[in-house]
Amino acid sequence: MKKAAVIGGSGYGAGEIIRRLLLHPEVELTRVASIDYVGELLCTAHPNLEGLSELRFENLPPEQAADGMDVVLLGLPHTVSSAFVPRLLDSGATIIDLSGDFRLDDVAAYERYYQTVHPCPELLDQAVYGLPELNRAAIAKARIVASPGCFATATALGMLPLAR
Repeated sequence: MKKAAVIGGSGYGAGEIIRRLLLHPEVELTRVASIDYVGELLCTAHPNLEGLSELRFENLPPEQAADGMDVVLLGLPHTVSSAFVPRLLDSGATIIDLSGDFRLDDVAAYERYYQTVHPCPELLDQAVYGLPELNRAAIAKARIVASPGCFATATALGMLPLAR
């Protein structure tokens, strides 16, 4: 059984990840960190989770949230995730980032498209674009997985047969 934590658990994307983790037969969702809803049941922010978990939101530093975890999922806003990732690497957990912070491996492209400086460009080449149809083998070995966005996924999957 893999142990998982979610950091930034009060948003919409994190709510869907939490729901899927709670239903996954090989994952134990152990903690959900958030600066919102601290001490409240997960269903306070995500009513669809009512009755699925007795977990409560905790206000934890990233290192503490990741302690003992096999995987840490970041449901944090864009540019916030990249500030957390360096603090999580020593935990040994696989990090899955739902934001766009690690989707591009080129610093110049990142700065051009996101119009901000990446806080840890030295980690971009360690991240794997998390679309299994394209990168299944690399994802299995990655320490940082960049979750693709919904529009990019739809476009990539639609174009994949043509590209191949």
